[in-house]
Amino acid sequence: MENIYNHDISITEIRALSKMIPGRKIDDKFKYINSLPDDLYLADLFRLYLIRGDKQKAELYLNKIEDNMLKIFLAEI
Repeated sequence: MENIYNHDISITEIRALSKMIPGRKIDDKFKYINSLPDDLYLADLFRLYLIRGDKQKAELYLNKIEDNMLKIFLAEI
């Protein structure tokens, strides 16, 4: 599954993204890529592209999420 580590995430972006998802650790690549359901990887990609200021790409990842409650939550960001 595609994830933030496939998108050349920087340390600064990891720190910013970590603040958006309290309670989840994303700084350990191995643990991260082996621990989440697909929709959470997509949600993190959505957030990453919002951080980068690319709203169009963020929307692409938002639209791939299957969990409707998660979509509603993220759409309010």
